[in-house]
Amino acid sequence: MEKLKVAVISCGMIASKGHIPAYQYYGDQCEVVAVCDLKEKAARQCAEHFGIPRWYRDAEQMLAEQRPDLVSVCVPNGLHKSMTMLALSYGAHVICEKPLALTYADAKEMFDAARQQGKMLTACQVVRYYPEYLFAREMRDQGILGDIYYSEFSL
Repeated sequence: MEKLKVAVISCGMIASKGHIPAYQYYGDQCEVVAVCDLKEKAARQCAEHFGIPRWYRDAEQMLAEQRPDLVSVCVPNGLHKSMTMLALSYGAHVICEKPLALTYADAKEMFDAARQQGKMLTACQVVRYYPEYLFAREMRDQGILGDIYYSEFSL
C-alpha cells in the first residue's frame, strides 16, 4: 500500500502535540510532507522539529505544490470552514479540529462539498474511539443502560 501524503495547516499546539506525532506514529501508512502556518518562524521550527521536508506560509500554495491525500486543519475555529473547503477543492480528505464549523449551515456545506468531491471529512474527536467509550456505546445500543438523559466520562 502506498503511503498517504499528509499536510497540516497551522503549527500550533494541537498540530504539534496531537496531529503530527500521531501521523508519525503511523509512519508506515502516512508521511507528513508539509506544514503551513502564517507565522514563518512557527512553520519553519515545526518542520525542523519533526523532520518534515517542506514548510509554507500559504495554505493554497502548499496544497497546489504538494497535492496531499489528507489534510489536518488545525487553524482557529473561525477559519475551519475556509481551510477545509480549500483542502477539499484540491482533492484532499480532511480531518478538521472541533468545532467543525461555527454554524450548522456551514457544517452542512462542508459535508456536501466533501461528498461532491468523493472525499472524507471528519471532525477530530478521537476520544469517541477509546475502548471505554466504545464499551459504553455498546451497552447503550443493547439497552443495558436504559433511558439515558445525561452522561459524563472521566479517564
